[in-house]
Amino acid sequence: MSDRQLATAILCCIGDQRAKAGTSPSVREMKKLVKIASSSKIQAALFAMAREGLLEKPAYGQHLGWRLSDEG
Repeated sequence: MSDRQLATAILCCIGDQRAKAGTSPSVREMKKLVKIASSSKIQAALFAMAREGLLEKPAYGQHLGWRLSDEG
């Protein structure tokens, strides 16, 4: 899976989960949904998308707070 495909899949996971439950999925849940074995690859993609402005990082101490930005 390319980096762009991974980013798109993660954005879809976050958007779908926030629409359904009002919270973001955990990294472990994202890992299952996009069928990636590595949590670190998901984390790296999340932080890269945050740097690009596609995601907003959760507040310190929260792990389910990833949100789509206006661009995302």
